[in-house]
Amino acid sequence: MEPALLVATAAALAAGGIAWLAGSRTAADLCWAAGTVLAVVPAVARVVAALRKGRAGVDLIAVLALVGTLAVGEYLAGALIALMPATGRTLDATAERRASHDLRALLEHAPRSARRRTGQDVVAVPLADVAVGDVLVVGPGDVVPVDGRISDGTAVLDESVLTGESDQVERAAGDPVRSGVVNAGGVFETTATATAEDSTYAEIVRLAEQAGAQRAPTVRLAERYAAWFLPLSLALAGLLTTEHGPRALAAVRQVDRLLTDLLLPHEHAEEHRLYPALTRRLGGSEATETMSRAHTEIDRLARRITTHLHLADEEGRLRPDRTDDLTACLYGLHAVLRLHFQQEEESYFSLTP
Repeated sequence: MEPALLVATAAALAAGGIAWLAGSRTAADLCWAAGTVLAVVPAVARVVAALRKGRAGVDLIAVLALVGTLAVGEYLAGALIALMPATGRTLDATAERRASHDLRALLEHAPRSARRRTGQDVVAVPLADVAVGDVLVVGPGDVVPVDGRISDGTAVLDESVLTGESDQVERAAGDPVRSGVVNAGGVFETTATATAEDSTYAEIVRLAEQAGAQRAPTVRLAERYAAWFLPLSLALAGLLTTEHGPRALAAVRQVDRLLTDLLLPHEHAEEHRLYPALTRRLGGSEATETMSRAHTEIDRLARRITTHLHLADEEGRLRPDRTDDLTACLYGLHAVLRLHFQQEEESYFSLTP
């Protein structure tokens, strides 16, 4: 349903734009209003379902915004807002499918048994029967079943499933070896230092299952905001190049409201709660310094947009001589947010351990 809604709202927005460029204002408004109505129905259903569970989120704000644009006749703003939740939910659905595929791959890679040496005998046993201190034989192509320490032979290992590095590594007798890596060389023996339940690969699978059940709230919010603000800021910047009247002013007010009510609180919470916690955990602020600088620039551009809106409210209109700076702020905000959201996604997943 999500991809279909995204296609429908995008088509309505595009059709309205074509009609507007062709000089048919009525047809443009009809297209944009249709796109808004298409988004209202599923959004209302989600809000009702959430309220029944005692929750309320960004979908409620989206419904209020969509209904408000229809009530005041700001159909272009409504079509733009309609595109945002459709894009966000499509991204969520795509991410869930990808996470489900990755989790299946992890589970398929997990070993089910181990070869345990007892004296001169080597017997295959279920993985759950492996105890700390057991000597395990790992053959060519086998997945190391549990965390251990190499007791005999030199191991050539493919650790890409854990580290992402494609180069094979050599481990000598006495070196630790983690479960989940693949034996890319000859036979070697390892002494188990952990059970299967407490080993590295089991922990990775548990983390992946948790992520599949519910993705990290910060990452999910970042993706949702990316889907909402990036197209909106870009579309408004384009609108300001041709229009400075009430329609443009209403769109600026909508952007300012979304910035103030949604995005900036999210960024401030990261800066003052999440990043200090990461700094304490990591022993320094190097991992978050770049994102902190992005927060500063986002805040500066958002305040500048608010200033333009206050000036326009005082004078009752957007002055054409100020729209160049306002447009530059919107393009700048688009560029910084796009970079920042990519930084967040990469950094949070790399910092998970």
